Amino acid sequence: MYKLLSVLLIFAASSVAGYAVDKPSIIPVPARLSVTEGQLVLTEASVIFYSPELGSEAGIFTSQLEQQTGKALSLVSIKAGAVPANASSFVALLKSRDKSLGVEAYQLDVRPDNAVIRSSSTVGAFYWTQTLLQTLSRNAESGVIQSPCYSVHDEPQYKWRGVMFDPSRHFIPKADLLRLIPLLARYKFNVMHLHLTDDQGWRVEIKKYPKLTGKASWRHYDTGETHDGYYTQDDLREIAAMAASFHIQVIPEIDAPGHSGALMMAKPEFHCFKTLDAMPLITIKQHETDGGWRPGRSLCGGKESVYQFLEDVFAELAPIFPSNYFHIGADEVLTESWEKCQDCQERIAQEKLKDMHGLHGYY
Repeated sequence: MYKLLSVLLIFAASSVAGYAVDKPSIIPVPARLSVTEGQLVLTEASVIFYSPELGSEAGIFTSQLEQQTGKALSLVSIKAGAVPANASSFVALLKSRDKSLGVEAYQLDVRPDNAVIRSSSTVGAFYWTQTLLQTLSRNAESGVIQSPCYSVHDEPQYKWRGVMFDPSRHFIPKADLLRLIPLLARYKFNVMHLHLTDDQGWRVEIKKYPKLTGKASWRHYDTGETHDGYYTQDDLREIAAMAASFHIQVIPEIDAPGHSGALMMAKPEFHCFKTLDAMPLITIKQHETDGGWRPGRSLCGGKESVYQFLEDVFAELAPIFPSNYFHIGADEVLTESWEKCQDCQERIAQEKLKDMHGLHGYY
């Protein structure tokens, strides 16, 4: 039984997208890949040529190659994408004028004495370097850097290729996020969704409300354990800037009006009632743990102070992130507290809204 299963797994692995076992393993699978004879061999004397427009991508590639193989190769800028005629044993990042190449598309040819990338954009060139890094390795005996020879023409199938990290539930230190960014880029992810607030933790500094992270960044467990952590705005600038250099956009998420338990632990005046515990039990059992599932955990839909607070939060955070998107949650909003809240009812009447769902839409 186990032998049969092993045979089936080997067959399946060698049959994905028409792959044979002797083809280089590249993730994600390229649109077109063909293997040629020979091996690319790079030594300490090898050079990395690059078009001036691709200087940042060439620099990152050189640094990653050194981390991966222990060898630092020389970087040489070339005008008009012209590699010297007598050059050998080199890698070249060239800007292409080929209009048929999409923004994220690239053509990569790996030969016995060189590897050449042609792309019409910086992001396409960057993705090529990540493909080549997957097939380069250092020979333990000779110490040279080598790769099988192949040709790739590739372009991502999906424009949005994202991964979500959730430091709101369990804090992820800045150093770990910075370590993960190059790993995302290696497999051509281009979106890092950063979930910064939820019932279990508020993980971002807001300068207008300096005491906010003091209480809202702590998570308390039923076991008695606690942990905390939050990102300063300088932390987030560093994360967003590094991600941008790897062609990854960071999408920040601030949850409102639901999923706001941690915020209301620090700012109970944002609830419909004076304190969270003043809300009578309705349909959900109340927990004692901070940031747990509480009845009416949604921010008040009527108080102007709540809307002003959110305006202040977004005004501080939006300039930090170069992305065109900001995720504001708005899901799983409990409205039981709104139904019993005078401020919410006054807001509904003032704005001529139909009911609680209308208030949710207004929010």
